[in-house]
Amino acid sequence: MKVTVFILIFLFSIQLKAQCAKELNIFEHFQLATETDTIQYSIYTKNGIELTTKLLIFVQGSGAFPFYEIEKITDGTVTTSTMPFELEMIPDEYAFLLISKKGIPFCTLKEDQFKAPKEFYETEGLDYRANRISAVIDYLIHNQITNPKKS
Repeated sequence: MKVTVFILIFLFSIQLKAQCAKELNIFEHFQLATETDTIQYSIYTKNGIELTTKLLIFVQGSGAFPFYEIEKITDGTVTTSTMPFELEMIPDEYAFLLISKKGIPFCTLKEDQFKAPKEFYETEGLDYRANRISAVIDYLIHNQITNPKKS
């Protein structure tokens, strides 16, 4: 019985990731492991991160919401977002950075009615979030963006 439940959960998670990837394949997704955390971040660029020189960071407000939510409807899917940007308006030289909150996935299916895990509430403070953002920026400008420039 336990094996069956595990297999069903595993297959469901593959379907969720596949649906989100299909709808949002314009983002590259990364993990940054630190001594005390694993930070999930996503990047949108028009020409690849190596060719960008500037970084635009979206810092999500309060609340335990994923960046994107996919809803299946009769005629296809509807994608909603907590991110108030039109990606095609971002200039070519910019990498657009989204840093997921601890325990909050990048994308969910609406019918799953996502509930935030305990770890989200334990790490929602300003210092924790600022340190995560700083760690990702430092990593990007030293390892992924080959010629960073200040505006």
